[in-house]
Amino acid sequence: MGHGEYRPDIDGIRALAVLLVLFFHAGFPPTGGFIGVDVFFVISGYLITDIILREARDDRFSFLGFYARRVRRIVPALLVVIAATLAGGALILLPGAFAVTAESGAFAALGLSNFFFFRNTDYFDGPADLMPLLHTWSLGVEEQFYLVWPLLLVGAVRLSRRFPRALAALFALLVAASLALAIYKVSQGAKSAFYQPFGRAWEFAAGGALVLARDRLVAMPRVLAEALKLAGLAAILIPAFRLTSTSPFPGTNAIAPVVGTALLILPTAAPTLVARVLACQPFPFIGKISYSLYLWHWPVLALLRHYVNGEPLTAAQAGGALAVSVVLAWLSWRFVEQPFRRGRLPAARVVLTGAAATASVAVIGFAIHMSEGMPGRMSRELADLGSLDRTWNVPCTQRIALFPNSTLCVVGADWRSARTRALIWGDSHAEHLMPALDAAGRETGTAIALLRACPAIFSQDGLRRLPLGLPPACQEIYAATLAMLKASPDITLVILASAWNAMPDAIFKEGGWPTGHADGLVLMAEELRRVADTFAAPGRSVVLVADTPYWKTDPIPCFAARDGALVRAPCVRDLGRIGPEERNPRHAEVDAVFRALKGKRDDVVVLVPTDTLCDATSCPARLDGEFLYMDQDHYRKNLGPGARALLAEKLGFTALFRAFDGKTAAVR
Repeated sequence: MGHGEYRPDIDGIRALAVLLVLFFHAGFPPTGGFIGVDVFFVISGYLITDIILREARDDRFSFLGFYARRVRRIVPALLVVIAATLAGGALILLPGAFAVTAESGAFAALGLSNFFFFRNTDYFDGPADLMPLLHTWSLGVEEQFYLVWPLLLVGAVRLSRRFPRALAALFALLVAASLALAIYKVSQGAKSAFYQPFGRAWEFAAGGALVLARDRLVAMPRVLAEALKLAGLAAILIPAFRLTSTSPFPGTNAIAPVVGTALLILPTAAPTLVARVLACQPFPFIGKISYSLYLWHWPVLALLRHYVNGEPLTAAQAGGALAVSVVLAWLSWRFVEQPFRRGRLPAARVVLTGAAATASVAVIGFAIHMSEGMPGRMSRELADLGSLDRTWNVPCTQRIALFPNSTLCVVGADWRSARTRALIWGDSHAEHLMPALDAAGRETGTAIALLRACPAIFSQDGLRRLPLGLPPACQEIYAATLAMLKASPDITLVILASAWNAMPDAIFKEGGWPTGHADGLVLMAEELRRVADTFAAPGRSVVLVADTPYWKTDPIPCFAARDGALVRAPCVRDLGRIGPEERNPRHAEVDAVFRALKGKRDDVVVLVPTDTLCDATSCPARLDGEFLYMDQDHYRKNLGPGARALLAEKLGFTALFRAFDGKTAAVR
C-alpha cells in the first residue's frame, strides 16, 4: 500500500481508541480505558508527520494550507458541540457549574482548555465527571502540537539536506526529553504531566518517528509482522484492563500503549490478521466518526449526571447515553464534518473564518462566565447555594503578617486590640469554620487567624498520607509555624481542625504503609496527642476540633431539583436535617478518638461538634432559616449573622472563647 493511501485498519485503531475511552467514561470496563487518548495522540503524530514530511521534501509544504486543513478538520464540530453544551447547560446547570462550563468552552474554542483544566481541577472545582467539556483538554494538547510541529519538521527537513541525521536527531531528542519530563512529573504527583503538552509531546513524536522507520520495516517476514501486530494489540489491551484511574499516568505507564499503537500502525507488505480484523465493519465506520463521537459522548454523560442530581448512573442510563452519543456523532460527522472538509474556500479565508467563529464562541463563553452563570434562571436561595464564588470565595477584610512574605486572614475582633489571639490551623475543614469563629470572636473579643495548609499532624516527625506521602510544603509549613508560635507568646489559643474523617484509611508513619482503618485510628490518636504536647505552652491552650457532620453525597443538586427552574430528575431527600441514613458510619469512630483525648491535659480542649450540634437521631442542616452547607462536607461562608451566631454557639466556640481570658491556659 502506497504512502498516503487510505488504510481502513487505522480507522479500526481509531475505533479501538474511542471505544476504550467511551466505556471507561461511562463506568464500564476496562478500568484503564483512558489510554485511548494516548492511542489517538500516536495516530495523529504518525498521520500529520507523514503529510508534512512528504510535502516538505517536495518543497510544496504551505503553512497556511496546513492550518486551513486543521481548521476544517477540528473547528466546525468542536464549536457545534461547545454551543450545544452551553445550550444544555443553561437548562440543567447551577450558576457556578454553568459559569465554569462556559469559561472552559471559551478556552476549548481557543485551543487552550488543557491549561484551563490544569488550573481548574482542584478540590473545590467539583468532581471531574461533572465538567461537561473536560475532555477537550486532549484537543488542546493536539492543537498546540499542530502549531509547533510543522515548524520543527520543516526546519529539520531543510537542515537534513546538509546533515542527513537531523530528522532522526529531532525525533530522538523530543521523545527522550518529553518522556523523561513526564516520568519525573508523575513521580512528583504533578498533574501538569497529564494536562500540559510538554509531557505528552513524546507520544506524538513516537508516532511521527514511525514515518522515518517504516520503509525499512515494511519488508519484514510475514511471521514477524503477525507477531508484532499481536504484540501491539496486547500492549494496548493489557494496560487498558490493568490500569485504573489512580494509576500514575502518563509516565512509564503510557509507554506500552504508545509502543503498541505504533506497532499496529506500522505498514506491512501484506495485511496481517490483526489489520484485517480492524478493517472489518463496524470498526472503520466507528473510526470515521470517532472525532465527533469523542466530542459528543462526554457532554452527554456529564449533563446526564447533573440531570440525575449527581447520583451514580445506572448501567442502563450510561448505555443509553452512549447510544445517544453515537447518533449525535453520526449526525455531526455527516452534516458538519464532511461538508466543511469538502469545502472549496481559499485557505486564507478558511483560517480567517475559523478564527472569527472560535472568537465568537469564546466571547459567548466568557460573557456567561462574567454573568456568574446567569443566576437569574432560578430562585435567589438556589443561586446563592449553587455558586462557589458566592458560597466560598468571600473576601477577607482583615489580614496580618505572621510569616515572611505571606499574610493570614483574620476574623472576629481586631487583631491589634483583641483580648485573645488565636490561630486555627488545618485544611478546608478549618477554613469552613471561619464564619462561626467570626461570630464567636466578635462577641468575646477574640481574633482568629487562619493558617490554611497541610494539617498539623503531617510533618517530618508526624504522619504521611496517600498518595504523596509527605509533600515538601507540609514539612516547611510545619517547621515555620512551630517557630512562629515559639516567637509569638501573644497567640494563646491554637485550634486544630481538619477533614479527620477521611484520614484513617490513608495515613501511615515514616517507613511504614497504611495497614487498615483500625490502625489508622490508632495512629491519628497518637499523633494528635503528640501535636498537642508540642504546641501547648505556658499561657497557651490547644483546641482539638473533631470533624463536623456531613452528608454522604452532595445535597445541593437536590435543591436544584426542588427549585423547579432547572430540568432535573425528582429528588426526595430530607434537606432539613442529616439523618442516620445520610451520615458516614465511620464518622462515629473518628469522633470516639477525639472523645478519648478529653481530660488528658489541662491545656488541651477537645470539641466534638456532633455532641453539641446533633440529637440522638440527626444533625441540623438549617439554622436561623438558612441552609448551612455548600456541598457534601463544607459549611458555606456566606451565612447571615443569625446563622453564624447560632452555629458558633452550637459548635462550642462562643463558650470556649468566653471561658478563655487570654491569660489562663486551663480551660475545661
